[in-house]
Amino acid sequence: MLLSIWSRTWIGWWSLLPVGAVVAWLFVDPRVFPPVREPRSWAARGIYGERAWVQDRDLVPPAHRKVLRLLVALGVIGFGMIFWGLIALDVWPTVFGATVVVVA
Repeated sequence: MLLSIWSRTWIGWWSLLPVGAVVAWLFVDPRVFPPVREPRSWAARGIYGERAWVQDRDLVPPAHRKVLRLLVALGVIGFGMIFWGLIALDVWPTVFGATVVVVA
């Protein structure tokens, strides 16, 4: 997605095609693949943890809530850096922001 948006300077309005393809895949993906029944991978466990957090915050211990808030704050900062980097076409905030979002 980042490269699709960045490519607007190279291919102009044609950059909307890969952006549209990514958006379409985000819509189609959950409908094509069945839901996970037992969370065995770290990604599936993370999704189940997010669901537990959204449905009932009391399931999460108070110490973990502080860490979750910190990670959300870091993610917001990372998205801000990505946004700034894509608008300004500056490489370092885009890459650093993407790294922060992935790590957070």
